[in-house]
Amino acid sequence: MTHWPKTAEQLKAEGYRGAHRGECRSCGHRILWTETPNGKLMPLDELCDGPHEPVWESHFASCPDAKAWRRTGSKEAA
Repeated sequence: MTHWPKTAEQLKAEGYRGAHRGECRSCGHRILWTETPNGKLMPLDELCDGPHEPVWESHFASCPDAKAWRRTGSKEAA
């Protein structure tokens, strides 16, 4: 089981790679796309914690439309 939120260093160490910024097509929130160790794209939210390094959390945990994007064969990920 993956523990969230993660720092960029922790994500890299666990095999997440690549990243590009984008916007959720449902809620419009700015997200960071990364590739999971399984080769799937995953949207992340940046959580700022004061002067500390930002941490990242799955956007599926905060998106109000996350259920609509669950893979059921009809839609791609947000």
